[in-house]
Amino acid sequence: MSWNAVVINLYLLYLSLYELVSPFLFVCESRITKIKGAESGALKANEKLLEYSVALETINQDLDRKVPERTERIRKCEAYRREIMEVLSPPLSRMT
Repeated sequence: MSWNAVVINLYLLYLSLYELVSPFLFVCESRITKIKGAESGALKANEKLLEYSVALETINQDLDRKVPERTERIRKCEAYRREIMEVLSPPLSRMT
């Protein structure tokens, strides 16, 4: 058998194997592409989740800081209202 015949036989064997394996390779490639797409989407969603988590933590810290400030402001307003009522009560009671 000559080298040319060996090469032709090997090439024909390669083509036969390729015809058998190529549909499987296409299915695997398609599935891998879908898996990589899903993985990419999951990574992006995780990044957004981390962003939202940081933003929410910032908002919570801001609220934790504002609550005592506003509570103190309400106490001062209530004290001021009581002072005004004490000053205005005697004249108002005489008017009625």
